[in-house]
Amino acid sequence: MINNNTIILLSFAAAFLKIALAGYVYHKNHKAKINLIFALIFFSQGIWDLGKALMWLASTKNTALLFGKISYAAYILSVFLFAHFCWVYLKRKNFFSKSKLGLLVWYTPMIFLIISLFTTPLVISDLSFPGEIDLGFNLELWMYQYGPFYNNFFLVFQMLPFLYGFIIFIAKYIRSTDADFRKRLLYLIVGSGIPILIGIPTGVVLPAIGIRLPPHNNILTLIMAILIGIGIIKYKLLSIKPTLETVNKKIKFSEDIKKSNLNYGSSYLIENPESHETAFQFFLFNLFKGNYGFILTSQNPEHLKEKYKLVNTPISWITDHETDESSFGPNDLEQIYSTVENFVLTVKNSFILVDCLDILKDHNNFHKIQYFLRRLNGLAKETGACIIVPRGDLKLSKKEKIVFKSEFTYITGKGKMASLTGSIIDLYEKSPGKEKYIILGYTNVSKSLINEYLHRKIPCTVVSTKHIMRKYHSSITFINKNPLIKSNIMQLKIDNPNTNVIITFDSDADTILGINMVRHITEKAKVLVKVNTDKFIDIAKKAGANEVIASSALGGKLLSLSLTYPNIVEWFMDTITSRNKSLDLTEILINEKSPLKGKTIIEIDKIFGDVANVLSVSKKSTFDLTTNDHYKVRETDKLIVLVHRDRLKQNPKLNSLFNS
Repeated sequence: MINNNTIILLSFAAAFLKIALAGYVYHKNHKAKINLIFALIFFSQGIWDLGKALMWLASTKNTALLFGKISYAAYILSVFLFAHFCWVYLKRKNFFSKSKLGLLVWYTPMIFLIISLFTTPLVISDLSFPGEIDLGFNLELWMYQYGPFYNNFFLVFQMLPFLYGFIIFIAKYIRSTDADFRKRLLYLIVGSGIPILIGIPTGVVLPAIGIRLPPHNNILTLIMAILIGIGIIKYKLLSIKPTLETVNKKIKFSEDIKKSNLNYGSSYLIENPESHETAFQFFLFNLFKGNYGFILTSQNPEHLKEKYKLVNTPISWITDHETDESSFGPNDLEQIYSTVENFVLTVKNSFILVDCLDILKDHNNFHKIQYFLRRLNGLAKETGACIIVPRGDLKLSKKEKIVFKSEFTYITGKGKMASLTGSIIDLYEKSPGKEKYIILGYTNVSKSLINEYLHRKIPCTVVSTKHIMRKYHSSITFINKNPLIKSNIMQLKIDNPNTNVIITFDSDADTILGINMVRHITEKAKVLVKVNTDKFIDIAKKAGANEVIASSALGGKLLSLSLTYPNIVEWFMDTITSRNKSLDLTEILINEKSPLKGKTIIEIDKIFGDVANVLSVSKKSTFDLTTNDHYKVRETDKLIVLVHRDRLKQNPKLNSLFNS
């Protein structure tokens, strides 16, 4: 049996669910305009339902009227916001949406209506007492009596934004050929259609012929909120379906491209004059080898599909204009990152072409770009993805170039194609003899690191307040000062690209403080840190660390290697922290008949290709990290090797070598 309490309880429930949904969508990405507008719409709708419930519960007319006006003000706000939501969702430009002045014109009637609502009887003139109007179903509730502004204007206008959204979403659905985009639009079509297809018949047509239903707008708008919320989440976290590309034998590749071997888990910046073409050549070559790929581009996807004969590879367009394609706005860095993350977690060792850095930089400050690139780089290392970025028309200041040097391996070339047949230019390389190494803190990791430097005859400076009992060689300089005081570090003149600051504090909080302090002084120096807890890895990267090593017995050696042999560190860290479970650490004993006997580490790595990588050599039970790639392997040596199990299975020749 329907009664007052049931209707009031439903209104409270609808209010709670709408406000919770608004908060959830906003929390998913509070920086996105579309999420913010959605949250405002359905927070307002929640206040609308809450105000009505409190109005129906009120015992006096004045109290009921106050809650009723608060409720209706929120409803008016939601109606005007819905049109704004449609423009932002579709990136539609018109008189109202293309400028702040246009938006002011659009929202002016809303402001006028809300002011009139509270100061005049022109919107709501009065309330009818419970039982004064026959609502049927034994319901006795306070009901609105509307004024001339409502009857002559808002009664019709309130349906126009929903009708408008319903029509433009249907039109976009019909025009678009993108299957994923059409699926997302379907949620919005059904959601915006509910007030029209159900609300008008049940709220206008049926009462006109004498059939009344209990108040139910709150339920209809709740369903609408859920459907549009799904459309928002799907829009902002595009569920890109990984699909292997059809091999096109008509596309020919240069010998440089064919001989190239891009490393999984790495990020490459194509620097040559033909960077766009070179990047696509690398990308397509690896796609046609049977890898999954995903393109983020500021170019029209249809043009790319036609030019490079792409059939299945997903492409997202980075544009601030309305499009019928899967697209992002150039300010949507968080959404772009989340979509790439979702893709590379679905298919490990995939190839991501980021052909849009110039437009991203034009629409965001460089600190946002720096953080975005750092996260992409970390994502590549975690999942084995390969990030390929053409420089194109990207303009960089001297400071920005330094940042890029720490995030990318550069691929350069004087000819049309960059050559990878020799060694790739790795920007971790420094000018010999000019490096400066500064260790902040004196811990067990510091001791391990110092021992490694002594072994390599590398001088370094240690800053710590601890009393050092051990007598070290004169190449190790100790400064007995607080390493977390900015002036103490500034005296060391670290504002130099050849300076390496290694932070080894026992406290992760002190480590983050140390990173921030160094970055306040300089963006040029390379910062390497040790952390104790995994949750601080991302925090340290965000703060400005170039390398983050998890605390372990290998800590000092890894920090040392990361200065001169960063690829070894990447392989180690993939083994220790990566989500890529297909990597194994194994040993190969070199016997008298081994085909590897007498070969250098470089030659062995070429034999292994992308299946495995030599990390170190054990010589007659003495563990010796490989610091000389030209070392020739001898009988009784043991190779410490990181191997990709899945790729090894596909290579019978190497498989027999590892199992021998």
